[in-house]
Amino acid sequence: MNLLLTTLNARFSHSSLALRYLRSYGPQTGWDIWLEEFTINDQIDFIVGEIYRRQAQVVGFSCYIWNITQTLIICNKLKKVAPDTLTVLGGPEVSFATADLMEAHPYIDYVVIGEGEETFKALLGLLPIKADEQRLRDIPGLAYRSGNGVQVNALRPLIADLNQIPSPYGDASSLADEIPLLDKRIVYYETSRGCPFRCQYCLSSIQPGVRYFPLARVKKDLMALMQAGVNKIKFVDRTFNCHRERAREIFQFIIEQTQITGAATSFHFEIGAALLDEDTLKLLETVPVGLFEFEIGVQTLNAASLNYIQRKNDWSQIQPIVQRLARRQNIHLHLDLIAGLPLESYASFRHSFNAVYSLRPHLLQLGFLKLLKGSGLREQAADFGCVFSDQPPYEVLSTKVLGYREILRLHLIEDLVEKYYNSHRFRYALEFLLFMCDLTPFDLFESISFFWEKHGLHRKAHSVNSLYAFLLQYVTETKRSLLNPFLEILKFDFLLQAKGSAPLPWFPRHFIPDQNKLVHAFLREKENVIQYLPHLKDCSVRVILKRIQVEVFQLDVWGWAEQLSLLTDGSLNTHDVSQENILGPLLRPSIVLFDYSSSTGILQQPRYYRLDYKSFSNPINE
Repeated sequence: MNLLLTTLNARFSHSSLALRYLRSYGPQTGWDIWLEEFTINDQIDFIVGEIYRRQAQVVGFSCYIWNITQTLIICNKLKKVAPDTLTVLGGPEVSFATADLMEAHPYIDYVVIGEGEETFKALLGLLPIKADEQRLRDIPGLAYRSGNGVQVNALRPLIADLNQIPSPYGDASSLADEIPLLDKRIVYYETSRGCPFRCQYCLSSIQPGVRYFPLARVKKDLMALMQAGVNKIKFVDRTFNCHRERAREIFQFIIEQTQITGAATSFHFEIGAALLDEDTLKLLETVPVGLFEFEIGVQTLNAASLNYIQRKNDWSQIQPIVQRLARRQNIHLHLDLIAGLPLESYASFRHSFNAVYSLRPHLLQLGFLKLLKGSGLREQAADFGCVFSDQPPYEVLSTKVLGYREILRLHLIEDLVEKYYNSHRFRYALEFLLFMCDLTPFDLFESISFFWEKHGLHRKAHSVNSLYAFLLQYVTETKRSLLNPFLEILKFDFLLQAKGSAPLPWFPRHFIPDQNKLVHAFLREKENVIQYLPHLKDCSVRVILKRIQVEVFQLDVWGWAEQLSLLTDGSLNTHDVSQENILGPLLRPSIVLFDYSSSTGILQQPRYYRLDYKSFSNPINE
């Protein structure tokens, strides 16, 4: 008996944890279970063909908002070419209004509702032959077809002892077979199920309480994955640190094992910032750079909205903790906002955006409310005047206080934040504009969005290099008096990402007399190489030149970078510092050495050094 488990992931880098849980039941059920993952970017006919070639007796699909539309088309086509193949659907997108779904799509044979492991296992005990209806009726959490139409059984109680679920990644031998399938993919893992909070936009609010996998099992699984060399493990726990002591123990375990084994695995957690206690914060100060990523859901600062969605967020607690985490620059920080929440107007969202941006997270994720099937907010949509799409992902179109035109504006701002802020390619240019134009972050991105729309730039895709040209054009049209210093800072940003390539043609190039000879002479001095490029001390000048770039600026960009760190970490009060006081001393030429063979910091940017302009530009005595 053979069964194919499949799904359409949103991206190639993703992997399905749900399917791996189900696959782990193969030895208990006597089924040969195969797993094959596609993406939503694959052609439907290609997917149907690949599934058909497997000649599986049963095909199981994992269904979510991002893949349900394509999944139903695939099931329809598959049933036409393989009518004896049974289709089983599961996942959050088919766990609500299940009878309506099956009546509208007669090619679906079974649906596993809710937490699916035990229901799936019981169903496999009856298949592949046509199961007796009475025995099907005895399986909680199952929907099926009978002579009387679609039958939906009572829900299955949640699994009390999570340890009875086999590990999704198996033992060492099965993990070794799995690693090639996970190459360059994120590995998803959970240490708990459920959430202590009751946010009404989230399906976790439906089921009370939090259940935990045993810590010994968690450590064993994590150790195996780290030793196997997986690139990134992303925990899907809804609030990873809701149990403070348990979370701290897992943090400690990962830190210690990384130090002992030298594993290169990184870890992503969704956490509640306000739940981090002093002991955990002190431990997090010791985390190696880049080992942890924290995703923190702020969502909104609007107290009325938070109360409406039943989310307990206290910005006065979140802000100082995020600032403390950011100060060490060892943990990658993602902060999330949701547009379209009840009672959140455009002006209110602007306030939330500015507050979160002020913390300078490494990633600011601007999402839009989705009215998920089964969620509290979907049931209350009419009450707060929410109009949303009937098709997945059921995204908000407007509310009583936020019109569709404003939603469109926020979508454009989201795209620009992704391109210009989250890419980290324009860090110093954006800070320059914020400071010199005395704009709030939201106002800056809103202003750029009007420029973007005016020139129709939102209608097509753009190369990374063209983004520099568009930002320059924006400043030329709107802030022309800042053009010259801005050009220098934009060039600096570009060279921090260039990886050794020559500057774009339209960047201003400045040279000192005999610059090439001076650079060669500088690198021939062993003391200079040891001071700035110690890792290249055994390389020839010719080799070193392939890994560095020396650039002349008409502005002290290195000094600007230093001032920026003081401005953004609160060391300098922007209200007490004039633009003239900041920019004036920086209006002098400078020389910067970019080392593309060595990176540093949480963003892994190349190292750069300011060279002494006067001594470097002295004539060479030959």
